[in-house]
Amino acid sequence: MPLDDPTTALLAQLAQLGAPPLASQTPEQMRAAAQGAGLSPTAPPMHRVHDLQVPTDDGATVPVRLLVPVEHPDGLLVYLHGGGWVFGGIEGFEQVGRELAARTGLAVAVVAYRLAPEFPHPTPLADAWSAVSWLSEQAAGLLGVDGPLVVAGDSAGATLATVVARRAAATDGPRIAAQVLVYPAVDHAMDTNSYLDPQNQLLVDAAAMAVLWDHYVPDHVERSHPDVSPLRADDLGGLPPTILATAEFDVLRDEGEAYADRLAEAGVTVLRRRFEGQMHGFFTLVDLLPASPQALDWIATGLRDLLDLPPVAPIGDPRD
Repeated sequence: MPLDDPTTALLAQLAQLGAPPLASQTPEQMRAAAQGAGLSPTAPPMHRVHDLQVPTDDGATVPVRLLVPVEHPDGLLVYLHGGGWVFGGIEGFEQVGRELAARTGLAVAVVAYRLAPEFPHPTPLADAWSAVSWLSEQAAGLLGVDGPLVVAGDSAGATLATVVARRAAATDGPRIAAQVLVYPAVDHAMDTNSYLDPQNQLLVDAAAMAVLWDHYVPDHVERSHPDVSPLRADDLGGLPPTILATAEFDVLRDEGEAYADRLAEAGVTVLRRRFEGQMHGFFTLVDLLPASPQALDWIATGLRDLLDLPPVAPIGDPRD
């Protein structure tokens, strides 16, 4: 199907603003443009919100915002945000974190891992691992319950999430019950049909991805490591049940769907869906694109089914 009408209208509005293409922007410009206006009036209320500082192995700390939708959440979802490993943060992703918390009944921890090019690979991955490990250890005390742990993310954050999940499965790391991957970047080659298709050169095009890869992993040889390009891992067996969403008009579509195939071939339970008529980035545009809440609902339903949890209870009055 063609790009849907709300997306077409949004792209026309952005074109009128005259913003430079992502590929021509500096990291500072990308970050300024991604700041947004904060929470919208439609953001679901939370029972409580905590701002945390997670220690890392190199002596730094990583900010985390813990969004708790109800007094006794059913578990914890650690969310690693997108932004090409270069931009994004808590403020820009709290809205989608609250939406996930409200729909899943899980507490959601939005992680502000350090960003390239100031902190190239492996620092963002190390921060993600530190955050997931620490939050796993502290979850019962923070939440008052001992429920399942989920790792999730979109785009670059989904890449980090699945590498963390693979590392946890291969070590004595956190026990991860499921992973949620929204249009993950899982290979550096940038040579798939979806990368080459002119229709997919929208907000995040092939040129932008080339710039973002250069910021994140300047060494082209290092990009073939499965911690950078998860699709190149020899064995994906042992990963947790997976929910994987792609967008039809997205340069990352084909590699994400190839990753879903590889997971299924390795015996991993995979719930997958290509969102027709959508572009890269649609998932977090909750108030702008109707497909975003549709994707959130699909993920929440699938996740509670995978975790064998009953339908989510309505959220009560907020007590932030």
